[in-house]
Amino acid sequence: MMIKNLFYALAFFISISFLACSDDDDNSSSSSNSNDPLVGEWDVVEVSFTYEDTETGDIIEESFDATICDPNPTAKFNSDGSATLSSIGFDVDIDENVTCENYGIVNGTWERAGENNYPITFEEETLEIETIFSNNNNTVILRYTEEDEGEIETENMKLVRQ
Repeated sequence: MMIKNLFYALAFFISISFLACSDDDDNSSSSSNSNDPLVGEWDVVEVSFTYEDTETGDIIEESFDATICDPNPTAKFNSDGSATLSSIGFDVDIDENVTCENYGIVNGTWERAGENNYPITFEEETLEIETIFSNNNNTVILRYTEEDEGEIETENMKLVRQ
């Protein structure tokens, strides 16, 4: 039951971590992001989650094939700093059968704040997302880590350029 709740937390992360509407039409932002490797359309291919209890040392790790979702989850990062992302979650039953839940599309804003640092905002919450690019910038892992009361949660979303 705890793992199922953790995956609902993961779905929550996916839906709120990434992105809120931006009606700003700022040409300076557009020109500064146009060559950013994050700009483009992506397929979400994998979502993984690590939960560590720093007091006990217990670690739970799960990885999910996002291509089982129908429709296939996607992300789009525009050069104007706006973005859209499929909101998905995974449910594991007692027999370890995995199902994917699609919750729709979320919208938001992003910016590059450093080499691998991309703050992404949904409504009034901004999360610091670490990016790990590979395969000539055609694959990226978006990583979010949160520490709270002796627990460390790390969530990864692997994207492949369309």
